[in-house]
Amino acid sequence: MKDLKGLKIHCDNDEEKKDLLEEATRQGFVWGFSGNKPLETYNVFARNDFRFDKKLNLYFNADCCISYKEYRAMSEFTKADLKPCMVVVRRNGVIAGVVENKNGLCLQNARKTILCYMSEYRDDLKKKDIKDSEFDIVRVYGFGLYEFDISTDNRPLLWERKEEPQTEEMTLSEVCKALGKNIKIVKE
Repeated sequence: MKDLKGLKIHCDNDEEKKDLLEEATRQGFVWGFSGNKPLETYNVFARNDFRFDKKLNLYFNADCCISYKEYRAMSEFTKADLKPCMVVVRRNGVIAGVVENKNGLCLQNARKTILCYMSEYRDDLKKKDIKDSEFDIVRVYGFGLYEFDISTDNRPLLWERKEEPQTEEMTLSEVCKALGKNIKIVKE
């Protein structure tokens, strides 16, 4: 499952709470106020809102960012999971906010210029036109702590595209030219 560090999660029921705290135990979290393992005391508390800090401490928190269902879906993030006020990073490095207007969800830069509409994306957050792959969404960040700003600071990373590095095919003469020197292959 997705790393819990930096996330704030709300559980709707005791079953979700138990599953979440089991995962927190597997990931090495402890209660920040007692140092106990998450499952050791979860029945005592009626609260369902949790904050996981970057030092593996777990706390109760009233202002949660995502639901347990959203946390579970993070490894399979789709266009339908995007919500207004989330922030995305595109393959070309541009950071954009997800906003909603009369035409639907769109991506907007910090100057409040609309970059594109989400209707231009497939469910896997890649542009429909493969020539535009530089605009594919490669990271999605959750809600920030304060007002909506188009920044990845103080936002939990919800999803990141995992891709295999591409292999480029070259002839020996092309490799020599690219390196600026002669190459002799001695062994495969």
